[in-house]
Parts: sequence; C-alpha cells; structure tokens
Amino acid sequence: MENTDHLHDYTKLHKANEVVKNYIMWTGAAGIIPVPIIDFAAISAIQLNMLNKIGDIYGYKFSSNWGKEVIGSLVGGYLATTLGKGIGLRMVKAIPIIGGIASSLVVPGLAAGSTWALGQIFITHFESGGTLLDFDPKKYKDHFAEMVKKYLAKMNLAKEPVTATDATKKK
Repeated sequence: MENTDHLHDYTKLHKANEVVKNYIMWTGAAGIIPVPIIDFAAISAIQLNMLNKIGDIYGYKFSSNWGKEVIGSLVGGYLATTLGKGIGLRMVKAIPIIGGIASSLVVPGLAAGSTWALGQIFITHFESGGTLLDFDPKKYKDHFAEMVKKYLAKMNLAKEPVTATDATKKK
C-alpha cells in the first residue's frame, strides 16, 4: 500500500497558501480606507481571520486575544518602525486630499506585504511541526520584516499581483 501522507501535507500547504493569497487582496483593499486607525483596525481584523483559517487547516484554534497579541507584536512592531521615520504615515493621512492620495499608494502595499509575511511565517511554523504553544513572535520579528521587504520588492517588479508562492521564489 502506498504512503499518501505527503499528499495530505501538500494539500494543507496548498490550502494554506490559497488562504493567504485571498487575504492579501482583502487587506490590500482595507488599506485604501481613508480614515486613520480604522484602516489599521480593519487590516488587523482581516489578518486575525486569516490566522484562524490557517489554524483550522493545521488543526489549531487561535484565541482572539492571542492572535491580536501576535499580530500586534509582529505587524505593529514592523509598521511602527517603518512608518515612524520622518512625519509618519498616520500624520500624512490626516492631511486633506494630499494625505489620502499618498497613503492610498503606500498602505495597501504594506497591508498586503505584512499579510503575506504573517501567513507565511505561520505556515512555515506549522509545516515544521510547530504549534501555537511554542510560537514565539520575538523569534520571528526580523524574519517578518525581511519577508515584508521581499514582498514589496517583488511587487514593484511584477506586472501581475504577487502570490504567496511567487514571493518565495529566488531571483
């Protein structure tokens, strides 16, 4: 009898990557919301839902509070560092007309990139046998930042939307 465990694992990986691709689009769209704070809340809620879907695929149930802490730690920490330089995107967004235009060009890409990175970190963690109990956000902070940068770099070069699989390919 043939061992089909690898097919089951591939199916999980494929399903999880499909979830990430779907949620990239949703968070990118939420990044267009012109109201500061509300856009971030919408993006965080969508990312939390994505983590729940990935958790379901791998047989883990995220608690809402734990998921919010992880998202806040990884995504919030990265965005605060990235956007804290200069005036900061939140302040720019508050400037009538110009702020809305400027942020609508930046926030959707950052939202999509952070969603892709967050999804890939959890997929990799679960695929390597990790659980929710042994996930340490501090361990992944630098890797998360590099993954967002990688996604954004690929987006600038790609003529089509970047998928979860595309962004992991080497140049």
